[in-house]
Amino acid sequence: MPFPLYALDYGSRCRLRELVTPREAYDLQLAAPHLDGLKPIQKITSIDRLVLSLNDKKELDAYMLPFGQYHYDLSGNSFIEVRCYLEIQRFTLDEFQQIFGRFKLIGNVYFQHCKISSAVIHSISVNAGSNVKTAFFTSCEFDSSVSPECICKSLKNCESLYFQYAALFKCNWIDAFVDADITDMSRLNLMSVSAKVLDIKPEKLFAFIKKQSPDFKLIIGLRSMDATVEQLLDKFEKYFELATEEQACVCVRSSGFEKLYKLP
Repeated sequence: MPFPLYALDYGSRCRLRELVTPREAYDLQLAAPHLDGLKPIQKITSIDRLVLSLNDKKELDAYMLPFGQYHYDLSGNSFIEVRCYLEIQRFTLDEFQQIFGRFKLIGNVYFQHCKISSAVIHSISVNAGSNVKTAFFTSCEFDSSVSPECICKSLKNCESLYFQYAALFKCNWIDAFVDADITDMSRLNLMSVSAKVLDIKPEKLFAFIKKQSPDFKLIIGLRSMDATVEQLLDKFEKYFELATEEQACVCVRSSGFEKLYKLP
């Protein structure tokens, strides 16, 4: 239930301003720009490309790209908008709040070697709204609360999604994307995954792709080949045609193996 800020006395508003994160202060001042007690003004700083990690003391470190050459000063209480590229390295579940309280996510966000829960996925959605267009999850550990349904609900507005070593994509994962009515994507990459990702209903994949951008590609990179791969792909040929690289909307690859498909 919304709480009216005007119901707080001046001292309580001042105390609130002391306690909130830079992001929360910025949002409060946007919502009530003329309300006494919420000063000082929370300014926002915009930069294009940033890499975030934690030092040995678990304190936030930031570097402007190219990585390792330009340290970004995080002293003070700044609120930072990263417009093009934000890379987040080796954060665990509790440590993500350091990011969401100080940074506004826009454009492309890369998560590398992070521990991801459904709460983290939800916080990305709350923080970024529809501003994150591409999300990469590389060598991340997803806990049991994260499912394809969770991904689709929270990251519905992403145009491109990339997952590497994501065990959460198993048989019938495409159902979540169809049920969430995901549209206008340009890329979905599932890399270093098991052959179980091919155990889907090809008619649902067909229906999903029909709603995406004309240049959409689904790229599936299998960790290894087994006897089930060709059997599972045989079902695809009722709904898709074999294609060249330029024509393909579905690419299935493994070491020494490639199958490319297009819509008929």
